[in-house]
Amino acid sequence: MIIPLVLACILNSKIRGSEFFKTAYFLPFITPMIVIAVAWEWIFDPNIGILNYFLHLHINWLYDPHFAMPAIIIVSVWKLIGYNMVIFLSGLSALNQSLFEASKIDGANAFDTFRFVTVPLLSPTIFFVVIITCISSFQIFDLIYLMTQGGPLDSTNVLVYAIYKNAFEYFKIGQASAIAYVLFVIILVLALIQWNLRKKLVYNEVD
Repeated sequence: MIIPLVLACILNSKIRGSEFFKTAYFLPFITPMIVIAVAWEWIFDPNIGILNYFLHLHINWLYDPHFAMPAIIIVSVWKLIGYNMVIFLSGLSALNQSLFEASKIDGANAFDTFRFVTVPLLSPTIFFVVIITCISSFQIFDLIYLMTQGGPLDSTNVLVYAIYKNAFEYFKIGQASAIAYVLFVIILVLALIQWNLRKKLVYNEVD
């Protein structure tokens, strides 16, 4: 959430080369997942991976139960940055620019303008991105399937992958269906909680 919001605010300021950066950040979202998985498996490789090389570390990213899930999260966040950034850019383009001019006249610096003007006005877009990001995070499957297969030691065995394993590998259709219902309830409850909090989180929100 934070990275694409900051990038959107920077690119919305019409910096030089903004169109190039918009394309560059959005490119991972439209890149096939198999290509992303292969590329990041090489990056995370403990022996020849560039991540360990630049960090001067030797971490078995995808083979250590403590680092496998953080590695998946890094890839997932990287892939969604461009998509969320475009949504934020759309929201920023619809804001009333006179309010930003008024804040400058009142002597507000860039941080105060962002905190007290941009964020409240952009809160409906932020709220939307929060909901879809939370829902999509519970539905992650392809990265797990391509990079870790739920391992090591089930450290990345998320609900959707568990549904797949039980249904199509163990042929436990009943158990897979039960997990699917649990996943549905979790997402529904989470969405309802967020929806009920919208009056406190979204600026000028009314029923």
